Amino acid sequence: MRLSLERTVSYIDLVWRGRIIVCLLLFSAWPAWAQNEDAARRLYALGEGAKAEKKYKIAANFYRAGYFELRKVGFLHNVATMYRKAGSCSEALYFYEKHVALDPKKQHSNSVRDLSQQCRGREDSLSAQQHLRSAWASESEYKCKEALESYRSYLVKAKNDQRITFATEAVELLNAQCGEEKNMPSEPVQESPETRKLLRRCETLLDHGSCDATACFKKYLGRDDAKNRKYARTSMMDSKNACGETKASSKSDLEFQLIANLGAGILSMNPVETPGVFSPSVALNVYLSRDWYLGANGRVVPLKYSFQNEGNTSLLTSLLLGGGRRIDIINELMVRAELNVGVLFWSGLDKANPFTESNNPTSGTLAMISLGGSVAMDWMINDRLFVTLTPLRYSFSPAKDGLLPKSIHYIDFLVGAGINW
Repeated sequence: MRLSLERTVSYIDLVWRGRIIVCLLLFSAWPAWAQNEDAARRLYALGEGAKAEKKYKIAANFYRAGYFELRKVGFLHNVATMYRKAGSCSEALYFYEKHVALDPKKQHSNSVRDLSQQCRGREDSLSAQQHLRSAWASESEYKCKEALESYRSYLVKAKNDQRITFATEAVELLNAQCGEEKNMPSEPVQESPETRKLLRRCETLLDHGSCDATACFKKYLGRDDAKNRKYARTSMMDSKNACGETKASSKSDLEFQLIANLGAGILSMNPVETPGVFSPSVALNVYLSRDWYLGANGRVVPLKYSFQNEGNTSLLTSLLLGGGRRIDIINELMVRAELNVGVLFWSGLDKANPFTESNNPTSGTLAMISLGGSVAMDWMINDRLFVTLTPLRYSFSPAKDGLLPKSIHYIDFLVGAGINW
């Protein structure tokens, strides 16, 4: 009886020890899974925000990154839908087919059939298709080496398949991931606040389509405490592809910007005293890249003076050429800085004006060189319209012979609106 009791106690003790070990194993795996789920939720929210703004390709990038974090096949359907709305036929078909392959219960057959009719000319062999499906399945199960091998086999057999671009991209990504798996750190990586801030900056650049996003993500990946490496590599490749398309089409697809401003400022014409003035102006900028532009602008400054109780007005008209750079600050706010050179025309200097020696009238319009610069802030209302504020614009012109002032300085403050196309 005593022996039976001891065996029963030993058995109960063994069972409880086993339960404790299982619980410890589950809790040890919880932090990594929770981190992936949090990252996937954050990426899903970013994708939803981009979709609401009708930035479908950017939304697709966020959904793709979310899939790599959590391997939820629902992300793939979102990616495909975003590419379809963006008019990217082959990309949408690729991700619809991948979604169907990994989740046969939710076959969006109509979407796949309709897109197949649109994306004609895609003839892939049965063997290549089998390798591709095998790669998708291995990738969804976190089998890095198996997925990499299947993708490589597909690339060997596929010839004129439009999905080769995606498969090549997947090979690059998996090459990096398989290398990481060999040297996984023993403890979870904790990102510093500076590294997290850098990643948010990279996301902002990518959201605005800036080619600087590629270098930013590369800098992030170079940090030892970078945690979201899969997402960063995927986003970096998307930025590379987008900038490659921009460079290829930059000769025909320039961005134009038209701005109308109303300014108030101060003219300095020592020793002549001048009142405060208002000045309307208009500018046209042509962007040679995402950030750099060339531009032309014109400005008219009415300058009043009186003679024998009669009011007269002369006009200072500037025509300037120049260039500058646009810098993204936050999502909708950008700063422009530019330098200009051109000509200042002064007309309407009639008799008894206070600006010429002996108050003599001029025989015509005076022309002088003009140099200047400005700093402006643009706030985007939508993808095309924006409002602008110029806290400082300065111009300088050396005066012509026969004028009392030896130079003309003008400082003004402007508000206005513009449009991009």
